[in-house]
Amino acid sequence: MGKIVNWLLVIALVFGISRYVQMYMIGNELEGKPFPDFAVVSLDEKESTFHAEFEGPVLAAFWSVGCIPCQIELGRFQKAIANGEIDFEDFVAINVGNTKKEIIQYMKKQGYSFDVVMDIKAEGFKKLGVKSVPTVFHLRRGLIINSVLSGISPLGIIRGQKFIIDFSK
Repeated sequence: MGKIVNWLLVIALVFGISRYVQMYMIGNELEGKPFPDFAVVSLDEKESTFHAEFEGPVLAAFWSVGCIPCQIELGRFQKAIANGEIDFEDFVAINVGNTKKEIIQYMKKQGYSFDVVMDIKAEGFKKLGVKSVPTVFHLRRGLIINSVLSGISPLGIIRGQKFIIDFSK
């Protein structure tokens, strides 16, 4: 039984590292490139495009209801916004794969108050090659990708704060 547990831990570790390396490589590949434009729908059903709604600098997080790492990361961003560490306008959550009703119920349950747009057709998700959620893009003015973080990032809030300060000047 002990050997099986050890092998399962090794497999989980290898899987986790491979996901991190994969997202790191994708992130490096995207840095300095324009964030693609794609259709978004707000929770009040306003249809638009990402570029029409946001200028940068902005932290844009792809997420989905039911994703435990998303719950952790979005909770941390909500706390940072509530504490004034990140401005409300500097963060947007881009939902992929859920209905408006599911999102609203989830946001109320979690106590989230930040902006959410829906990537209804997963167009942005696909154009960017996002492999997992949460994935946070740091976008400079002109919506140029500065960096990409995927998964639970213990330093994500600090990096986000520093990014906003550095690129708001």
